[in-house]
Amino acid sequence: MRCAVHRPMEHPSVHVSAQSNNETLRTLSAGPAAGGFHQVWECGSIRLTMRYVIAVFALSGAVVSFLALQVHYSTATSPCSINEKWDCGVVNHSSYAVIEGIPVAFIGILGYLIILWLGLARQRAAVMIASLAGLGFSLYLTHIERDVLGVWCLYCVISLGIIAAIPLLDIFWFIVEASKQRRNRWHW
Repeated sequence: MRCAVHRPMEHPSVHVSAQSNNETLRTLSAGPAAGGFHQVWECGSIRLTMRYVIAVFALSGAVVSFLALQVHYSTATSPCSINEKWDCGVVNHSSYAVIEGIPVAFIGILGYLIILWLGLARQRAAVMIASLAGLGFSLYLTHIERDVLGVWCLYCVISLGIIAAIPLLDIFWFIVEASKQRRNRWHW
């Protein structure tokens, strides 16, 4: 992993390199800040890291959606049948659990796999669009659970949390990259 440290320097074009534990440390100027140059530590590529974080979230969402799909096709008591207000079986066997003959959980699996692929392909704008579409759909389903069925699905609530986190991670990814681009403009 390459790590860079930006230190206050007398002359911004001075660069020092050192080898330590198979990691290359590069001292680079970070650009003028209030009062001179400031110190920033960076390890690895945030682009690489964020796409994998988003991929892990998307894969987790696909797994949760798969568990909901199992409940949809199961006739046994669902594993998340906690009480009369929390029962995945009631939600996944309702008429709202299918759209044009396709289980909503299957649509969720496909959506999460698309987000996974887009994240790994570094398609940040497409990840944002797909995750916001998924969030909107998930919020609609949450409305159905709360206002129509009066029963919550644990898997659906977990999926809502995952799909809500993905656009936030994507925004963070954008901010970090924009910050790097601004900082690179000051690199001499």
